[in-house]
Amino acid sequence: MNFKDWLKEKIWAINRFGGFKPLSISSVKYFPYKEDSKNYRIATQLPKVEKCSQGIPIPPKDLWIGYSDNVEGYLGSGESDCKTMIEGLGETGFAFNDGQRILEFGCAAGRMLRHLYRYAQKSDVWGIDISGNHIMWNKRYFPSCFKFAVTTTIPHLPFEDNHFDLIYSGSVFTHIDDLADAWLLELRRIIKPGGRIFITIHDEHSLKLLKKDYPDAALTKTIIDNEALTTDFDLCVFDRDAHSQVFYRREYYLDILKSVMKVIWIKPEAYGYQTGIILEK
Repeated sequence: MNFKDWLKEKIWAINRFGGFKPLSISSVKYFPYKEDSKNYRIATQLPKVEKCSQGIPIPPKDLWIGYSDNVEGYLGSGESDCKTMIEGLGETGFAFNDGQRILEFGCAAGRMLRHLYRYAQKSDVWGIDISGNHIMWNKRYFPSCFKFAVTTTIPHLPFEDNHFDLIYSGSVFTHIDDLADAWLLELRRIIKPGGRIFITIHDEHSLKLLKKDYPDAALTKTIIDNEALTTDFDLCVFDRDAHSQVFYRREYYLDILKSVMKVIWIKPEAYGYQTGIILEK
């Protein structure tokens, strides 16, 4: 019996005796590297790949997670989102200095992280994600001053309390439903007092922009097909597990955040059609 089958049996047994509904396997895992391969190797020699202007290799298109269909768009979107975040942090009084600790929570293939290269050379910069394929590529191709780790969908991160000066997370809390509060508390645990956390969310403004500017997007079609969910809502969720799309009424979500940390900056369209928020511990 392989591990997945064993785990499924355990979950079913726990639920059967505990009286709960069956859990999906995806709710207790990450996405393993080469998940469909029983055996694999990490080759010594790396294939040559195209590099960006900073000299950092560009990931293959299947790791872009839909951020563009061309290299210029992929790199440009990361640079633009990073620029907006840095400007917002500056407006809150945050300054980048040598020796800081920075974490991207949900880094994928480093679309934004590569634009922090000048800081990574003199600071401690981490990228984490639940996707083994993305993290393995980053480990192999990014400059060694960057550090990476695969994490899970369970709200726990392998870092000490009060460890980071800055944590940022673009389009991650847009995909976390039931465990969003627990993840906020975990980020609060590892950020230093006075540190900053930058996150993005879907809110009612995002809904309007999707319908107006992205009428052919799959997400927009899902929203239109479930229009009743977006009427008089504090929270609405489309799909579940790691594939969820989560929308908040902004004021409702700000009330949640204020119970955890201080909200010091809010900007609609700070990350495409998503609203950016900066928190201070």
